[in-house]
Amino acid sequence: MIVSNGSDANAPQKNDLARSVDSASVVLAFAAASMLATMLSKIDLFRWPAGLAHSPHGWPPEYIILLIVSLVLWAVVGSCMGVYKLNRLESSRRMNLRLGRALGVWVAATAAGVFFLKLQTVSRQFDLSFFILASLFIFLRAVVERKLLVRSANRQRFAWRCYRRTP
Repeated sequence: MIVSNGSDANAPQKNDLARSVDSASVVLAFAAASMLATMLSKIDLFRWPAGLAHSPHGWPPEYIILLIVSLVLWAVVGSCMGVYKLNRLESSRRMNLRLGRALGVWVAATAAGVFFLKLQTVSRQFDLSFFILASLFIFLRAVVERKLLVRSANRQRFAWRCYRRTP
């Protein structure tokens, strides 16, 4: 259940949609970082670890573990830090600050996961591009959601004013 000021009846669906889009954003960022790494490997600026022949879809197993860990940690961090709260009264600046904190905690937790799981062949260059892209995609989703929420609130407020003025 979502607790928010001024939320409408469709709030749980919006919340679930935002969670799904964020998960898709993490996977998309992982795929984009993989494509970038592959392009860089063709000009000898990146080197995939040995053993690609036995890995699914061409990704080494440690990179797949990175993807799974990052998806699980984003779900936990996003829920615990209130990223999915819908609040029409909250300013955009405050929402951006909350999201920025959550992204920072997520990056730190995922980096700690890489360290503690001893994923030694995971490249820092890959991690950096993955984190930047995932953060950008998640932030873009939040901005679009906020714009749609404000537009919906303005439309409802305008409709209410027109309704009250009619005799």
